[in-house]
Amino acid sequence: MVQVLLSAVSTLLVYLIARQIGSPRFAMIPYALSVVYYPFWFQAALLLSETLLIFTTLLALYGMIRWLVHPTIQRAWWTGVAVGASYLVKTILVPFVPLFLVAAYRYHRRLGMPRASVMGAGAMAGAIALVLAPLVARNYVRSGRWLVTPPQVGHQLIQIHNAYNPTFESFEPPGFVNEGYEGLQRAKAEARPALPPGTPPALAEILIDDAYRRASLAFIAADPAHFARGLWRAFWNMWRIDYVTAKPYRKVSNILCYALLVPFCMLGMAIAVARRHAPALLLTGFLVYFAAFHIFTSAKIRYRITAMPAFFILASLGLAQG
Repeated sequence: MVQVLLSAVSTLLVYLIARQIGSPRFAMIPYALSVVYYPFWFQAALLLSETLLIFTTLLALYGMIRWLVHPTIQRAWWTGVAVGASYLVKTILVPFVPLFLVAAYRYHRRLGMPRASVMGAGAMAGAIALVLAPLVARNYVRSGRWLVTPPQVGHQLIQIHNAYNPTFESFEPPGFVNEGYEGLQRAKAEARPALPPGTPPALAEILIDDAYRRASLAFIAADPAHFARGLWRAFWNMWRIDYVTAKPYRKVSNILCYALLVPFCMLGMAIAVARRHAPALLLTGFLVYFAAFHIFTSAKIRYRITAMPAFFILASLGLAQG
């Protein structure tokens, strides 16, 4: 019930974010798309983290846009709280926020408000730190490392980029990332370090992930062509326009709410860049960042749902202005 409520509030946030870009009539387009997009409600009916991630990410994006337009300390603080809450679910926004703050400073400086931008960035960082402090302290006690969550970079990289994945068995079946194929088990077994007895579990997880990361990066350096092909396969695996399912209603939802809107989303992104419209540029940057983040990590088709609200708004911009 709670997840269904969060999905309902998330669709309202889609409307509120769209209102920062266009009129109430315009905002109804992405709102309607989010209401009829089947995966929003399918995910809400299951005990998955995506529903909470979508809600906290939209809350953070709404705060960012509001602060970008009017950089007050209060807006920056509450945006930081929303970003911190999103970090607690999944650390997708970790690299994005510093990039956003740099771009926001340049924008505010052009408007003659550099001091407000710097003070707001400090308030936002302070709010994020306050939200995350208990978790970071707990992880330090358990592992001796200052971490928000144990890293999974090595685990994600080695799934795709290893010597035993020549034809990318990692993407079978299409739309998923196969974490059980034989080649991956061999690659992990070879990379896994021998740990001293009594190593704390949290520290062991970190050390193993470090070993996976080093082994995968060594393979990437030795075979950059495989790495490039893997990035393309990961991108297509996640953003493919054919929804891999036998359920007809899911296919119809994917065609109407995604496949047919891809060119309009690209047009909307081009319009945002051409007009230098700050809120639309923020959503464009987020969508590009999100795609890049996931082709390097876990390129599962279901993970793109978190970026679909931004996709709907930019596609609506393309539809309305194209």
